[in-house]
Order: sequence, then structure tokens, then C-alpha cells
Amino acid sequence: MNPEALHRGRRSRTGRARADRRAHGRGRRALRRPVAALLVTLAAACAGSGGGAQRTAMDEAIRLFVARDYAAAQARFEALAERAGDDAERREIWYFIGRCRMETGDLDGAARAFETAVAYGDRGPSVEYLERLRGRIGNTPEAVTHRPRVDRARLAALACTMLGIETDDPMREAVRRGWMRRLPDGGLHREATVTHAALAVFLARVRVAERLGPAPAVPVDADPATGLEVVRGLRALVSTRRRRG
Repeated sequence: MNPEALHRGRRSRTGRARADRRAHGRGRRALRRPVAALLVTLAAACAGSGGGAQRTAMDEAIRLFVARDYAAAQARFEALAERAGDDAERREIWYFIGRCRMETGDLDGAARAFETAVAYGDRGPSVEYLERLRGRIGNTPEAVTHRPRVDRARLAALACTMLGIETDDPMREAVRRGWMRRLPDGGLHREATVTHAALAVFLARVRVAERLGPAPAVPVDADPATGLEVVRGLRALVSTRRRRG
């Protein structure tokens, strides 16, 4: 990559990334990011990649991605993931693996890739893509029941699904309706695990907001709520709403 072009990309990355985040906040329906914002991320990945050979391989994978040769790009990124040097590089690579899988129609695989990127510290685009994908492939009682724990994003998405609420961003919709609140630092923290206490508060808020009456007793402690417990709590809400017509 041309050093001068790379330097310009680094300088402009912050401002353009902010613009991209604002665009996401307007609730776009499409899963694809704007081309300009995508190129910002490409520059970020290239700037953050490892030394010599690894950077050259990253450049080639990015070139294939931009050329829309997603299958070839995915193979390159997956090879890069095996020899990534640090977490910053890993989260960029797994983000691109997720994007490639999305473009080839492997939504389950894309979700797993974005989950990996989040595990390596991505708190931006991978989290947003992951929630959108969950809204399409994983927010059914059957998909959640056997999970040992559930995060805030999946709880909000499952609640919207079971209560018949259509939205591009379930978590923001949950906040808007008063079911959830932002955490003390102002963030949504989509990936945060739901505890028994948090689930009890969520169910109570839904009942108040939707005028469904008092919430039944549930364990109130800091242990993670299981998928089965989440599904049972939400099914009770659905049952109450049906009885009330």
C-alpha cells in the first residue's frame, strides 16, 4: 500500500468513522455499511496489521474484499486469523470474516465471526452487525432456551420477537419503551450478561410499560439468567397479554 495514501487514511479515519456511527444511529434497514465507511475500516485494518508479510497478506485480502471476491477474501482472512499477532489485529480480521460470510449468505457463520471479534474487544461495528443478525437468525425461544446465559442485546431482541414488535434495533426500541435503561456510563452494553436481578427488573418494566400487571416472583441475585429462564419469563408476558386481549 502507498505510504502516503495510508498516512492520509489514518488522519481521516476518526472523523469518517464518527460519521459512519451517526449513520448507523439513524436506524438503517440494510445490513451493508456505506462504501465510504467501509473504506475507512479497510484503512484501519491495514494500519493495525502486523509486520511485513502479514501486512502484505492483509492488503491482498482487503483488495479481494473490495473487489467483491468474498469467497477468496474470506479464505485469506481466515488464514490471517491463525497467525494474528494481537487482539487488535484479531478483531479486525474476524470483523472482515463476518462481513465476507454475510455477503455469501452464511448468516450463522457471520454471527459466530462477529461474536469472536467482540470477544477480542470490538465494541463497535461487530456488535452492531451481530445484533442485526440476531434479529434475523437467533431470536426465537427455541434458539435461546438452551443457552447457559443471555446478553442484553439478545434479551431485547427476543422480547421484541415474542411480543410482535418489528424494529431494526431491538435494544434501542427496548430503551425507548422503557423496558431497559442505559447503564451508569451511558452505554447500552449490548454484550453484557443478564443476571437474575436484571431479568426481574426487565420483566417488571415490560409489564408496567405494556400495562400487563405485576411481575411474578423470580430469583433475584447476580447469577446469570439462563436462556430457559428468559424464555419462561417472556412467555408469561405473552400469555398475560393474550388473556387481556
